[in-house]
Amino acid sequence: MTWDCHVHVFGHPDRYALASGRRYTPSVADLAMLRQHLRAVAASHVVLVQPTVYGDDHRCLIDALEALGEVAVAVGACPEMAGPPPSHPRIVALRLDLRGPWSDMSQRRLEHGLAISRQSGRHLELQIGPHALSPLAGLVATARVPIVLDHLAGLSAQSDAESLAALARLASAPNIFVKLSALERLPGGFEAALPVARRVAALAPDRLLWGSDWPHTPLHPPAEGRLQTLPFRRIDDAVTLDAIEAVLGREVMTKARRDTPGRVYRRPAPMSR
Repeated sequence: MTWDCHVHVFGHPDRYALASGRRYTPSVADLAMLRQHLRAVAASHVVLVQPTVYGDDHRCLIDALEALGEVAVAVGACPEMAGPPPSHPRIVALRLDLRGPWSDMSQRRLEHGLAISRQSGRHLELQIGPHALSPLAGLVATARVPIVLDHLAGLSAQSDAESLAALARLASAPNIFVKLSALERLPGGFEAALPVARRVAALAPDRLLWGSDWPHTPLHPPAEGRLQTLPFRRIDDAVTLDAIEAVLGREVMTKARRDTPGRVYRRPAPMSR
């Protein structure tokens, strides 16, 4: 089994309403388009990730899971302080957005997400930026659940030394996994992300996950443009995948595409080395 561990599906807005407070308005990316993408990157299995534009409404995600069958699992949105997590046997993880400056509210939201994760038997996936890494590094020892850091934890070679050191501390923890996804969106772009990916691979080669971030949602527009339908960015995922493998090596990428996803998304990730 070869995995793409991070894709989104966007249905027709007449059927799947978008959240009123969304940061952008995507075009349609349906299952036929997804299947074509998976063939292009030679992926037999896929992880669907709940897009922020749907908020807590998981209908599009669940319909896609049902249509794709056993080749697909999903990461749902972690509920805020009230409300149950999404219910589907193949929603195997919950995603929490902790981007922005770290605050007491950030810590409360993380603690709530960890509690929901433990109670529901799912691991936690975090959207975070550099400001969250140092506080998070001090909390993982007591987390007791696997944690996946999306999009290389928002870091690149242009990031400050403190954030890079915090990521190194996190990568040394056996319950932390790092996702190689959306590297072109990081500060300095794809090339600036590769040295950080190489550093994490040296520390934790068996805790990397590769995800394409298909269909490459548009960069967030100014507030006045958030309701305007925008095209997806054009990224050749097969070329990007080859470029990552050229830097990290085939053995590391085989783990990131086959072995480690098989552990994280098919059964609980191991909590010790």
